[in-house]
Amino acid sequence: MHYQIPSEFSCRFNYLHDAWWCAPRAERFVRHIGLSHHESAETAIIVSELVTNAVKYAGGGELKIRSLIFSLLVGVEIIVSDQGPGITDIHAVFIDGYSQGYQREPGIILSGSLGTGLGAVKRLSDKVEFTQAHDRGLIIRVIKYSRAGSK
Repeated sequence: MHYQIPSEFSCRFNYLHDAWWCAPRAERFVRHIGLSHHESAETAIIVSELVTNAVKYAGGGELKIRSLIFSLLVGVEIIVSDQGPGITDIHAVFIDGYSQGYQREPGIILSGSLGTGLGAVKRLSDKVEFTQAHDRGLIIRVIKYSRAGSK
């Protein structure tokens, strides 16, 4: 029996518990394309942080993960997009302890966060890019390559 590994994985999310659904599936997906157990666990952390943030600050969004395979280089591209207000200070979000807070109810801004999530995403990734729409929305693109090159 021949099994073809999918080259892309995607899901929509709207609730904090969706991070618990997306992260293990992302972890399994990147194991299938050749990342190590350790790198797959790091990918799950990245996905969990990005999905959680998109739910907290934007009310949900979409996750897309694509395999990146170039000769002996194996990696993954993680894209999270939302329709939220964006990030006010792109550089500050990578500083541990920074949190914009989130609005649970009109006029009530809560932090509820240690402010280390996007810093961890940056440390666990090879590249992190933000694209903000002029009106509304944010796209975060993360690239992570396998340190072993291939399986």
